[in-house]
Amino acid sequence: MSLNWKEIDLILDELDLEGSFIQQIVQPSYDTIALHTYKSGTSKTLLVCLAGGACRIHQTWTAVPKNTKPLRFMEFLKARIKGARINAIRQLGQERIIKLELSHCGQEFLLYIRLWSNAANIILTDTNGCILDSFYRRPGKGEVTGGTFSEPTFALHSQESDSFYRRPGKGEVTGGTFSEPTFALHSQESDSFYRRPGKGEVTGGTFSEPTFALHSQESDSFYRRPGKGEVTGGTFSEPTFALHSQE
Repeated sequence: MSLNWKEIDLILDELDLEGSFIQQIVQPSYDTIALHTYKSGTSKTLLVCLAGGACRIHQTWTAVPKNTKPLRFMEFLKARIKGARINAIRQLGQERIIKLELSHCGQEFLLYIRLWSNAANIILTDTNGCILDSFYRRPGKGEVTGGTFSEPTFALHSQESDSFYRRPGKGEVTGGTFSEPTFALHSQESDSFYRRPGKGEVTGGTFSEPTFALHSQESDSFYRRPGKGEVTGGTFSEPTFALHSQE
């Protein structure tokens, strides 16, 4: 399963890669790449997977195997950013795009890792956004050498970043707007366990609280004694007490 934006933020916080140096780059397959980093005497291996439905970034303690033959993007990164310092790393808003600011031999680079299941990619640019090369070359999207990579803009309102179920017809997709429901300030029923149209106990009907008689009429008794009036509707009178000295 691909990571969501909250999980990506947590992972980046835990990795603490700012100030690290990229010592080695290994690409074991056509959808995975690993950056071996070093900082303050500690080595970490950062694994990035771009596989559909499994886009992720995390540290791994398992040895990453080398491919049997050199792969294009790995060799390109080795030539450009092997030995580079990671000056900053962060996620762009909630877009599941990670931005690394790198410096190496007097040059500065930007490495973007986009963890979208349907359009994942890793793109290296200069500081002006000019693409130097990309993991997947997509001419139709301009993600090729010489193209321009533009960072997404972020709306500062209640747009959804993502939802459990994506429903384009209801606008429940990334970028859609979620509106809180409004509530009626009266006693109309929203629904009932048993719907009884004859009693108005249906959606939109009105439920009235029962009223209570403020007198001493009996509602019921354990033993019903009509002769003593101890029945439903009868009146129960409390006994009176004599206040004298008779035994």
